[in-house]
Amino acid sequence: FAGLNPPARERPTMCWDPVRQRVVMFGGSDNFAFLNDTWEWDGSFWNQRTPANAPSPRYGCSMTFDPYRGRIVLFGGLGSGGLLADTWEWDGSNWSQRVTSQAPPARAFHGGYFDTVLQRVMVFGGDDFSGSRNDWWGLGYWTNAWGGFAANTMPSPRSQFGCWFDASRQRP
Repeated sequence: FAGLNPPARERPTMCWDPVRQRVVMFGGSDNFAFLNDTWEWDGSFWNQRTPANAPSPRYGCSMTFDPYRGRIVLFGGLGSGGLLADTWEWDGSNWSQRVTSQAPPARAFHGGYFDTVLQRVMVFGGDDFSGSRNDWWGLGYWTNAWGGFAANTMPSPRSQFGCWFDASRQRP
């Protein structure tokens, strides 16, 4: 359907998939309800995907591409039941929940990126019901567990920000 566009929304999450050469957009809110639709932008057209499984409707989650698994990893967000702490993967045709032995505390509006040095999907900051956070968590590819990380100097608590990994300087 040429000309089909995603409905207007706020706070969806988007991620570049370098393997499939497209941007993936998930969820958001249309001011009346949380959404859980999946759209892809191929550089010319939007295509709505209809996977058999999908994360629950939400906004304020993070997505980042994991080059070791060749999948986009989604974490957390805010849904109709409150803050979320679940992990999902998009393989280009379907969502699957990744059950881990541990997870960061539930949060929304956090940042996510892939750290090529630590070889982990990382989550930083965001909001919970007590305010903004400044904790770091990494999802181990081999251990299938989230673990907390500490740095010599931690950024101040924050939410609703962008982040990425600077490969040339080998740090976020």
